[in-house]
Amino acid sequence: MIDFGMCRYFINTDGSYKKRKPSSPFHGTLRYASVNTHNKQDLCRWDDLWSVYYIAIENMVGALPWRLLSDKTKIAEMKIKYKFNTLHYGNVSVNIFKMSSRPC
Repeated sequence: MIDFGMCRYFINTDGSYKKRKPSSPFHGTLRYASVNTHNKQDLCRWDDLWSVYYIAIENMVGALPWRLLSDKTKIAEMKIKYKFNTLHYGNVSVNIFKMSSRPC
């Protein structure tokens, strides 16, 4: 079980998705935060999957490429530019993010 400690409802009582907020302050740990978090966008289930993915890669490889950085902007730039298929971690693929058309 993984608990990122920032749970909230994402579906209204009528079953519709709640609208995303225009912005949100940074939440979480720099190392595992999604790019949306760095960009101060409202978070959703998609962002949780990115966090789980970063944790999984770190556990398989031993370290994330930005592990020694502390600058939020530089870490975000690396996450945007980094080609995860260049890491040697077996058959794990970014294709795990092929989700429904409404991930949030």
